[in-house]
Amino acid sequence: MKEERLKIAELIRMIRRQPLMYLTNYSIKEFCAFLAGFNCCKIIISESPEYKSNNDLTLSYFRDWVAEKYDVEGRHSWMSILLFFHINESHALDKFFELWDEFLTEHE
Repeated sequence: MKEERLKIAELIRMIRRQPLMYLTNYSIKEFCAFLAGFNCCKIIISESPEYKSNNDLTLSYFRDWVAEKYDVEGRHSWMSILLFFHINESHALDKFFELWDEFLTEHE
């Protein structure tokens, strides 16, 4: 039986639908920590080396895209960029989901 691997885009879609099922607070910091933990777990248990590269590349491209959109230079994370430009953690998370949709539409 072929194992189905959950991709980062699918996970983000699931969290967006029911964020408090995955996060204790609706916060971009908790969301980012959840994604990091998910990626870490998948890398540790994965037998497939391409898993790491596919998800890391997607988030890396997203980071670069967000930095360009906000005209930010340097290697700031997408989370730190959104926190800097938005009023609080929950608003930054709302903006993340909005930007994620835009990013996926542009890169399909």
